[in-house]
Amino acid sequence: MASDEELTQDASVTSEQPHESPKRPEERSDAPEGDDGNATESEAEETAPLPRVTRTRSSLLRVVESDSESEKSAVRRTRRQHAMPINGASKPAAAKASGRKKKGKGRGRPKRGATKSDSDSDDSVPGEYVNVQVGDCVLLDSGDPNDSFVALVSSVQRSQNFDREPGTFTAQWYYKPDDVRADVRGLIKGGVLEGEVFLSPHKDKNSIDAVLGLCNVVSPEEYEEVQTEIKRGFREKTKPYFICRYKYYPNRPTKKALEIVRHDAIRSHLGPLRPKVGEHFQARVPEFTGPPTPSSTATTAVGVPWRSPALPQSPLRCQQVWSPLVLEHQSSGLHQFLQLLKPVQYSVGNVLKLFRRRDALTEASGHVRCIVVSYEPADHVRVCLSTGHVQAVLPSELSSPLGDDAALTHFYQSRFNLCAAIAGCAADIERAQRLERDAFRREVVEFSQLEVAKRQAQALTIEALELYTEEDEEEDDEGDGDDDDDDAQILTTRKRRK
Repeated sequence: MASDEELTQDASVTSEQPHESPKRPEERSDAPEGDDGNATESEAEETAPLPRVTRTRSSLLRVVESDSESEKSAVRRTRRQHAMPINGASKPAAAKASGRKKKGKGRGRPKRGATKSDSDSDDSVPGEYVNVQVGDCVLLDSGDPNDSFVALVSSVQRSQNFDREPGTFTAQWYYKPDDVRADVRGLIKGGVLEGEVFLSPHKDKNSIDAVLGLCNVVSPEEYEEVQTEIKRGFREKTKPYFICRYKYYPNRPTKKALEIVRHDAIRSHLGPLRPKVGEHFQARVPEFTGPPTPSSTATTAVGVPWRSPALPQSPLRCQQVWSPLVLEHQSSGLHQFLQLLKPVQYSVGNVLKLFRRRDALTEASGHVRCIVVSYEPADHVRVCLSTGHVQAVLPSELSSPLGDDAALTHFYQSRFNLCAAIAGCAADIERAQRLERDAFRREVVEFSQLEVAKRQAQALTIEALELYTEEDEEEDDEGDGDDDDDDAQILTTRKRRK
């Protein structure tokens, strides 16, 4: 059985093993060189590269606020110091050594001086635990303190045993300019900007212990605004800023390797949404023209026989702005009001308007007034037009002097009182019917005069045709003796008559 000193030496040797150096994308075999657009479709397909190697950190942890716009609670947590291996292995070598020791007879813990203290390593320095959230941009430990990895948090997997296993998250990588092929960088107009990164489609899982801190990846326009605010003292530079203009596909041909990304696409639509502020986001409101002047309405009344410019102008029509609260709290009252309103609008004797389309019989299309003869609820309305025709139409085809918008205004003003609203609607219809009936009489006179003139013209045409027929018969009787000589004269006479 191994002694306690041998087990302690094994644990110290394990803790002294050096970390592996991080791998760049160009060192891996999954990023082939571009062929300037000559590659086939199969070669252009993106395949997930080998995961980036990050270093985990063992420290006394505390919470740092997230990068999202919403206020995220920062809960300070502390946990035991431990040494996580590369790639977030679940069982470190020191734990295995301690496990073998527990299988013994339990002679006690090893002496403190037998093992190498954690204070001798770089990971023993107390660090910060970053409370990462989906949509945050984070810096990851690459082994080089001057060149950290930049990634976007796509998802977070929390561990129930947080003290021993802090959890993992899925990182969507931002490539540095050195990670991009030289021929692809040559296509960028103006070259690569300072602090620029490239969004990539590649993702892999990493330990939350590898997160060094939060950062911001923004567009060039937002970067200039932030730098201006920092110089003027309106903002503190608490986090590093990076610029992102393109999304980089390593396995595509050179000419198709870069795609432009803007606004929320820089963070794959996962980060906090930018407020839509600017002239191009504002709605264009037309200029206010105001109500029509009396002079303009007087000119439109010319040529309408039943309208006179001397008549007083009617007030502006009511316009109802719909409120969704009515359907939620007054739905039953609204349905009852509409059922009571229909018999008032289409009662027998009311004058309404009907749109008459142009057909073979009518020379023009337009609204024609009509009087209600009978009303069948939920079926049809029988009306008599000012032209003298009687027909059955649907209630939706008729136009009442009291529209639905004006009726709903009474419903709102009465505070949803059905009796008061119907009484107000009936009073408005009664006042409007005085003018409508006068206009209906004028239309009847106009159409009757047109009908009389039309019939007189038809009678004159018939008389003229009869006279022409009689003259033709007389000429035919006189010319029976000498048809050959008079054929030319008869044809000439008929042409003149025509």
